[in-house]
Amino acid sequence: MRIFKLILTILKNLILITFDESRKLLKRSKVARWILVVLIIAAIGCGGFRWYKNKTDPNNPDMSLSDAAKIGTVTTHKLMVEIESSKCPPEKASGCYERGDIVVILPGERDFSDSEKAGFLILKMDLTDKQAELLLHPVEKISQGIKNISPMPEQIKIRRYAVDLKKIGIGDDVQAGKVMDQIYKWDIVQEK
Repeated sequence: MRIFKLILTILKNLILITFDESRKLLKRSKVARWILVVLIIAAIGCGGFRWYKNKTDPNNPDMSLSDAAKIGTVTTHKLMVEIESSKCPPEKASGCYERGDIVVILPGERDFSDSEKAGFLILKMDLTDKQAELLLHPVEKISQGIKNISPMPEQIKIRRYAVDLKKIGIGDDVQAGKVMDQIYKWDIVQEK
């Protein structure tokens, strides 16, 4: 206990001496005053820039999953994931689900039907509502519009994100529906 009091006394005296000497220096020197003003402005500017950089716009369509994790609270959701390999013709590929695509996301307390459980991979994942929304976005590109008409987005793939089935131990040979009891984090999802 004595050592702790001694350390506190030393720190207190060191701060008082530093403050007193700084005050004396600022009274004597105009350069020191300008340096202090510049340091204060730089500190405020750096803090403002960091705040602006870390500010997340909830309406940004290009938001990442890690940014979406900062919006809202994390709750458990149930995901219905395509488990079969796609047998879609190439001309309709933009409208077909691929293996690992998330078809539907339900709140954690809801349940899927027996036929959905038999035909899809059902898993639980801890997500924010914003992350769940992003997982259902398609991959789009802006096509060139006709003169005087704004360009329209064209869907390239039905989903922007997919579950990496290998990360959860599901090989290519598994094509039948399966229900997973474990609760996963969003790091099992990959961007296409």
